[in-house]
Formats: sequence, structure tokens, C-alpha cells
Amino acid sequence: MEAPRTQRFLIVEDDDKYAQWLQHSVSSGWPAGSIVIMDWTSFGRVRTAMTVRDYDIVMLALDFPEAIEDPHDSFDWIRKLRSQPGFPEMIILATAGSELAAIRTLRLGAADYLPKRLLTPARIQRSIKITLRAIDKEAQRRAERLAPAPGANLHVSTQTGATLAKAALVASVPTPAGPPPHISTHTGATLARAATAALTPAASAVAAAPMAVPAVDYANDPAARSLPAICDSQPAAVKESKPVAPNIHQIPGYTILQKIGESEAAAVYLAIAEDLGHNVALKISKRRHTGEANPNDTGQRSIMFQREFEAIAALDHPSIIDLFDYGIHEGVEYLAME
Repeated sequence: MEAPRTQRFLIVEDDDKYAQWLQHSVSSGWPAGSIVIMDWTSFGRVRTAMTVRDYDIVMLALDFPEAIEDPHDSFDWIRKLRSQPGFPEMIILATAGSELAAIRTLRLGAADYLPKRLLTPARIQRSIKITLRAIDKEAQRRAERLAPAPGANLHVSTQTGATLAKAALVASVPTPAGPPPHISTHTGATLARAATAALTPAASAVAAAPMAVPAVDYANDPAARSLPAICDSQPAAVKESKPVAPNIHQIPGYTILQKIGESEAAAVYLAIAEDLGHNVALKISKRRHTGEANPNDTGQRSIMFQREFEAIAALDHPSIIDLFDYGIHEGVEYLAME
């Protein structure tokens, strides 16, 4: 049995005490791992020759600006390291910064962004585990792409020239044209209309129509005597189905199928987007914006989902969901996501 490979980590931090704390946090999760501490001056001298053969993960302590528009060396460092061939995966340990800085960091290719003020041993260990798992999956996919197909080089042809000529002749004869295969022409709009029809209660005239029950001869039919006299009973009243969502949450272009969850501020539904033609998670605010100023509102809560949409929509990362739509309908915010 092959022994597990030793994990190799590099911590780049100028603060010696904080670097020692990081080393202890990592070693508690990987006691047999190799952990090296390096300051930024030493790292700058050797980083061009550094590859995945040296380390599995590099943890970089970087300072970030509060405003994403401000130019900063931290982003330049991430960009240079990510463009360096064979450089290991990076976990960024951020001082200051913001959620927009985190988004830009991930877009530049970092594996994770961890604010120092929120960092705990459990959080850094979880980030390392996720990053190592992603490295293993990528290595497995690369091996599968390079591996030859089973039996690809084992086939030996035994055909002679005559049989090959016959095979070519048969292949050249056109086959009779059969009926064309069925091709679905449903669009997202028709799918949404179908879902709407499925969720709409049946017409009252059809639902309330009594069922025709054949006459039963209880005197001469022994089987009928063991059954209840259903011919005299009336059909049960059809209960009207309750709407899945209140009227305030009916957003044009979306057909709500069911509620997934809710909080004090919003509800999340499974819905069909007509323009996309597939299911989405539709998050809808429970508060209606009247457009009037609220003296108790600091401005950060006036538009709940706008900042969330702008932050996540700018991100392209496998660990982050995709956002499809954002808007306000009759004063109610909504957010459509993966």
C-alpha cells in the first residue's frame, strides 16, 4: 500500500508571532506536514523558481485597500504569481480589504480569501482541506485526459483487401431514409406556461361535476353487499390549493413552483425562469420599498440585494453560485440565482 504523501505548506508573513500562530494552526491539522515560514523579502528573491514541486499551498499575508478602485500592490502580487507557470495554489490572508477585494482576489486566481480578523485554526484548516481536495480532483482529471482509451492500441485488423473493398461498397450504398427523429421545440416560455397550468387549480365546473356511478344490484350481487353504498354518497369537495407565494412575490417572468426557505427579511423559492427555460432559486424581499426616505434606515438596508448582486455577479469562481437576474418589481426586490 502506497504511503500518503506529505503535504508541503509555505507561509509568507513578516510578523513573526503571527507566522508562528499560523504554523501551529496548520500543524495541528497536518502533524506530518512540512511547514516553512518565509518573510516577504526572502520570498521575493526565490518566488520565480517556485513551483508545485516545492509546495502544495502557499499562504500569503497581504494588505488590501478599503476601496476596490484604489490601485494596490497586493493585486499585482496575485496577478504575477498566478501567471507564473507551475506556481502552487494560493490562500490569501487579508488585512483590511472588503468583500469586493475578496471577489477580485478570487477572480485573479487565488484559491481562497481569508480576512485575518476572522481567522481561526478551524477556518484555516477548512480552507486548506478544500484547496487540497481541489488539487487532487484537478490531478485526477489531468490523468484521465492523458490516459489512453482502454484497448485503443490492442485492435489488430484481419481484413483482406477483398473484404475491405466489399465493406467500402456496402458503406457507399445509401440507406433508405427513415422518419426524422422527434425534436422538441419547447422554449423556456412554453415550459413556464406548462408549469403555470400544472399549478393552476382545475376549473370549478370540472372539479365540482359529480361522478357518474353505475347502479348496483345489492340484492343479487354478493360482491356489492360487501361494499359501502357509494351510489348514495356525494363526491368530496375539492379543496382549493393555496398559492405557493403571496401576491407581493409574484414576479413577472418567473413561475414559482415551491418555497425552499425563508428568513425574517426574505423568502427563497424554486422557480422557472421563462427566458432561461430552467429552474432558478428566486430570492424575494419581504419588504416593499415605497421610495420615501426612512429616518431609521442608514441607507445600507434600503436596497438589500443590490450590493449582494453586484459583488457576486462580478465573480467567476467554481465555489460561488451564478446570478442570473436582479430587479425591483412594484417595490419588492428579487434576486435570481443558480
